[in-house]
Amino acid sequence: MVRFIRKGNLKLKCKECHKSHSFEGRDLVFDPYGKTEKEDGTERKYLCTNDFFCSCDTKLKCEILITEYPEGKIADINYETKNAEVTEKCSISIISL
Repeated sequence: MVRFIRKGNLKLKCKECHKSHSFEGRDLVFDPYGKTEKEDGTERKYLCTNDFFCSCDTKLKCEILITEYPEGKIADINYETKNAEVTEKCSISIISL
């Protein structure tokens, strides 16, 4: 089992009205998203998805995909958005339990 430490804020800007939205890193929830067996162990993925409406009625979406490989190390953090731009990323680290 792993636990993620999230510090700082995730900030998004609406592509329609340019309003800024902020989420505290500690409020982001990552769920297991799959695993693959590799040479040096198991590669695991964790996904956090945030869907919400801006005040201009545009639906915004942000997905953060974390890849853990080898066990206990973050290999990649990928941010994908729809109708939004990431203007600030929170710091994410991992603790193996």
